[in-house]
Amino acid sequence: MSLRHHPLVRGLSASLSGAILSGSVVVGCASSSGGTSMSDVQSTTGSDSSSPKDDSGTDGSDGSDGVDAADVSDGTDGTDGVDGTEGADGTAAECANHAECDDAAKPFCDSDAGKCVAPPPGSAIGWGAGTTVTMPVVYEPSRAYQGTSLDFHPERDELWVALREFPTDEPCEQFQATQAGCQELEGSVAVITGAATETPKGKIMKDINAWHFMRRPTGLSFGEGDLFATCGEARTGNYEDDTADFMGPTLWSADPEIFAQDPGAGLNGSHMDMLHLTPFCMGIEHEVNNVYWTFNGQVGAIERYDFAEDHGPGHEDHSDGTLQRFIVGQVKRVEDVPSHLAYDAATGFVYIADTGNARVLRLDPSTAKPAQKLPAYEAMVDSREYDGADLVEIVPPGRVAVPSGLVLHGGALYVSDPSTSRIYAFDLQGKLLNELDTGLEPGALSGMTIHAASGALFFTEMTEGRVFRVAVTR
Repeated sequence: MSLRHHPLVRGLSASLSGAILSGSVVVGCASSSGGTSMSDVQSTTGSDSSSPKDDSGTDGSDGSDGVDAADVSDGTDGTDGVDGTEGADGTAAECANHAECDDAAKPFCDSDAGKCVAPPPGSAIGWGAGTTVTMPVVYEPSRAYQGTSLDFHPERDELWVALREFPTDEPCEQFQATQAGCQELEGSVAVITGAATETPKGKIMKDINAWHFMRRPTGLSFGEGDLFATCGEARTGNYEDDTADFMGPTLWSADPEIFAQDPGAGLNGSHMDMLHLTPFCMGIEHEVNNVYWTFNGQVGAIERYDFAEDHGPGHEDHSDGTLQRFIVGQVKRVEDVPSHLAYDAATGFVYIADTGNARVLRLDPSTAKPAQKLPAYEAMVDSREYDGADLVEIVPPGRVAVPSGLVLHGGALYVSDPSTSRIYAFDLQGKLLNELDTGLEPGALSGMTIHAASGALFFTEMTEGRVFRVAVTR
């Protein structure tokens, strides 16, 4: 059976010690596994900077002329309590606090050793005593969206953010459809330049057939060069009463001459490829080349897709694609809460925010064996289940109520919990290293990513679609 892609004719507050400061929140409440304060809250005065707003609508024009909220501090240097000038080995200490570490590669003062070192794992949400954590608003769309996922372009100074509309009760069925009901299914992206600078700018772009190719996106992940992939929380890519469970990940080009442009007569949207065996996809993560991992919310599985060669903008030959499906029934979706994934290229492990089971898992796909073949709606090289993959609970239930955002960086797994508005950092054995109470309203926290050059953590929110940067300053 073959199916086609049919086109369609508030206030911010810190819940602990903190204050609203012109688009930036001083939270200062990162804490260690022992519950002690890891960051100092410093007083802030005289800031009137503002976060950039996007006024572009969905036509791709750049209507943003604002500047990033400044990292706010009173200029005082915190100390880490080191009184002497000797290191642990009896030699002269090179630092007593972070302010004395001028090397950008070693900005953290290890008070026990008296040496300047690289920040420890988990430090993207706080370095400890003597530092301040703020959350500048990097981007704010001109109206509210659900921001679900974000990732940096690997070669250009661009942060891409997956946005979707808020659900309504309006129908989008073949013989009962309203414009509002069908338009709410269309996803879009915000493209932010200079996100790690003081002058970010953003614009919103939408594919001509986002109704199918970017329906209710939950995940966005860049691959190599200009290519990236998205997937969405939808059962079908056609009218909602279509009986076929026809949905899965889409491959795109970030080339501005391709993405969201009309590919020409007889072609369908600006997508570069699409495969259709993942209804209710809750997250996506790149591995290598055109290989991506997905969270299948319908059958509770983790999947590995290989698009192989893309078919070019708007075409529909998917016959070189493959699917491998793992751990069927062992992960669980929560409606309207993305379940993000992280891939470790060094080990081949896939880390999973198993939202419905309130845990974080590690999957080793190399231990699995091929099993039954899966039926597909379109010609593919192979689509198959794999049995016997090793699955380990890294963070068991009871520690993070609703794990959603997930990013692996510097030996730490960062996990966001929208129910508590906290971001946690765990080591790869599940030990809690650090946590940050963002002070955002419940239900806000969603996807996260790391800026490679600075090591800063960025996240988006489901309630308004804003993007924040976690700024750790001395």
